[in-house]
Amino acid sequence: MKKALFLTTSRRRTPWTGMSDATPLQSFIENRIAQEYDNKHLLPKDTDEALILNNYVPHCCPFCGAKSFIKYGKTTTGINKYKCKECSKYFSITTGTIFQDHKIPIFLMDRILFDFI
Repeated sequence: MKKALFLTTSRRRTPWTGMSDATPLQSFIENRIAQEYDNKHLLPKDTDEALILNNYVPHCCPFCGAKSFIKYGKTTTGINKYKCKECSKYFSITTGTIFQDHKIPIFLMDRILFDFI
């Protein structure tokens, strides 16, 4: 059986993206789309989110429960990374939570969650 390919086009691109003869209105729309995209796709290190998360130190390893671990640098998003001395696995403060591998910044996620309450 053949795998289905899901091809999507970028929502940032417009029909006139890259054109040198775009009208002022087209340029305005393209710049506005880029601004909105950048505002909604901030990394935690670009906001106070990484600072807030880095103030919390985990009390144990989320994999084995051991209390012996060391700080082991930062993730690409700027959040502290830890290595367990017992099981040798890496984790961060968000490992095992709903915020693990999140695409939406936490400060926006709380607005979304509390809108439903």
